[in-house]
Amino acid sequence: MPYLHTHWRIIGKLFFFILFLSLLQITLSYTFVYQTSLQQVGKKLKDLTIRIEKDLTYKNGKWDTSRYNSDPFTPYPNGSSGFPNPLYIVTNDGFIIERSQPIKGILDTSDYNHLIKFNTPQTIDTVTNESWRILSRPIINNHVALGVVVVSYYNPDKYQVEDIDRKLEENLVSIFSSLSVENNKINTQGLDIRNIHYEYSFEVVDKYNNVLLNNGRVPTFIDPSYFSKEIELSGERSVYDTKSKQQYYIVSRVITSSSSPIGIILTGELIDPIGKTLRSYVLFSLGISIIIIIPLVLFTILILLRNGANTGDNKANQKNIITKITFNKKDNILYMNERPYLIPYASHQYYICNALLSQPDKKWEYDQLLEKIGDNNEQINTRKVYDAVLAINKRINYKLIEYRNKVFFINPDIRKHIVKP
Repeated sequence: MPYLHTHWRIIGKLFFFILFLSLLQITLSYTFVYQTSLQQVGKKLKDLTIRIEKDLTYKNGKWDTSRYNSDPFTPYPNGSSGFPNPLYIVTNDGFIIERSQPIKGILDTSDYNHLIKFNTPQTIDTVTNESWRILSRPIINNHVALGVVVVSYYNPDKYQVEDIDRKLEENLVSIFSSLSVENNKINTQGLDIRNIHYEYSFEVVDKYNNVLLNNGRVPTFIDPSYFSKEIELSGERSVYDTKSKQQYYIVSRVITSSSSPIGIILTGELIDPIGKTLRSYVLFSLGISIIIIIPLVLFTILILLRNGANTGDNKANQKNIITKITFNKKDNILYMNERPYLIPYASHQYYICNALLSQPDKKWEYDQLLEKIGDNNEQINTRKVYDAVLAINKRINYKLIEYRNKVFFINPDIRKHIVKP
């Protein structure tokens, strides 16, 4: 249908405009929810770092962690605590007070040369005034040391040392039985921490100081340069685990004494679920938007189909607003807004134009116009006047002459624009 074809551009613009609004709404909603979620995560992590800082006391080069160890919101000092999120506490000389659920690529090294020294069970005291029983064993493949496994126990009772040492050895054996070596690299995927006694902590470290697996606290050191780097990056930021590629949001807080940094607290939370949920929301919203847009466009087409003819007439009328009408009898030309239309001379159309336009306010009976065209036999020529009027209106593509109740007259809307030559 011609009038529908003329509206395809409008329909297309309507479709893309609604689609643009939907995409804008989805984008703004995504951004708002994502940023709000990060703010909430950031606030929770900042509150935790402030709480931990208040739990710790530093005096004369020693740390008092008794309040921290008793805090229900921090990891249990020994073995598996079930603490879900990454948490680090590192001193300025590189001692690891806490490293729970570490993120690969963030403060995830240990001093291999320090850990390899505990080939027999030993009790050591640390800068946190804590006592640890510790045992380590190198990982050897083809007579080459590839790494070390270290197992530790917090605050050993001197009357139970023999039993503690036995369990240290048992856990060490269990860990080794789960490790494998592939291409001179240590593989920890077969190690299930549920098989390790929950009161014992352990770490698997390769010879390049990389922590391959960690569970609980182990009294160890990290290169102080990493501490300095984290001081520079302190605050809030997003990071990716270099192994799992999962995204975390982390907050770090510097602990100072006499305006000098003496330690740093770093907490984090996995935010991959937020991104995955929002991506699902985007796909769902796009689907819903398309489902809504298509029926809306179809409904628009239906409306245009129903009202196309009227729309076409209105559009034509808007384009052809009549401001001046003149009939030149001598040249037999009808002018509509200075546009000429040739009326055949001495034709029925010619005589009717001459009659009606010479007296535009008059209403003409059928027989009067029949007389004007030179025929007064009504019974034989019942359609001559009517056909001539239709021919005039069709010729100029405008309803110049109207017919109602056997009376012919000029369209009342344009009578005032008729100018006699």
